[in-house]
Amino acid sequence: MRLLVFVLLLLFLASGAHPQQQPLPIIDMHLHASSLDDFGGGVPVCTNDQKIVYRGWDPKDPIVFEQLKRCESPMPAAASDEALMRETLALLERHNIYAVTSGAMDRVNEWRAASPQRVIPALSFTTSRPGPRTPDEFRQLYLAGKLAVLAENGAQYHGKTLSDESYDAFFALAEELDIPVGVHLGEGPVGGAHFLGGPTPSAYRAQSNLAASP
Repeated sequence: MRLLVFVLLLLFLASGAHPQQQPLPIIDMHLHASSLDDFGGGVPVCTNDQKIVYRGWDPKDPIVFEQLKRCESPMPAAASDEALMRETLALLERHNIYAVTSGAMDRVNEWRAASPQRVIPALSFTTSRPGPRTPDEFRQLYLAGKLAVLAENGAQYHGKTLSDESYDAFFALAEELDIPVGVHLGEGPVGGAHFLGGPTPSAYRAQSNLAASP
């Protein structure tokens, strides 16, 4: 009997079987608690392992997301806002991800309520959506446990740079509370994000030219 148990143990070890281990934790700094309506009603998207072909788009025209890119095997959108949240939170759990999650305040609150351990609440101080507007309003949200990161700042979408004085009080608040600030990098959709939000100041043009120079 002992010999049989010993042989079975050797076979088990040789097979490489072992208890499944949880993946190492990941911090995702850029997750949106979005509605399907935020992106054209839930259009298919291309995964990054495919060649993406961008169609022509004039920045003066409204963005139509399904016209921005195409690929051989687009991934369908979730069936509803509820499904989008549920499927996203399931992926966070499966891959041991803790996600800095921004978006409309009511939706961020909804996602955090559904997954308080995984969702790190964040709000932008450059958004045009209804929500907090002053540093004191953001401070109160932080004290209430509803805000952990000021993110994401989309200065270029508003024709501004991070040196714009309108942001000074918010950066001072982040320093006071010792919380991170998330900044959107890159130009966003095809055509350049500085065409989308408002007039582009000369400082932004100069900054862009400097970044493009060798």
